[in-house]
Amino acid sequence: SAHVYVKVRPVVPVVVATPQPSPAHVWVDEEWEPSGGVYVYSGGHWVSPPRRGYRWERGHWRRHHNDGEVWVHGRWVR
Repeated sequence: SAHVYVKVRPVVPVVVATPQPSPAHVWVDEEWEPSGGVYVYSGGHWVSPPRRGYRWERGHWRRHHNDGEVWVHGRWVR
């Protein structure tokens, strides 16, 4: 799987959260998917933990040498 690197981070669009479906749901506000050599915003949604006791660790941008930055996806952790 090839990585997509950016020199300038994309701008996070303004997304208004809908009502929380349940107290267990977590709002994912910033998440990006590579598509056609660019990143497409895929955040702005509610997700529920896969199992009790898990928490959402937000995604983040990580520097990759002189190539630019690559998006590291958020994930569920215990």
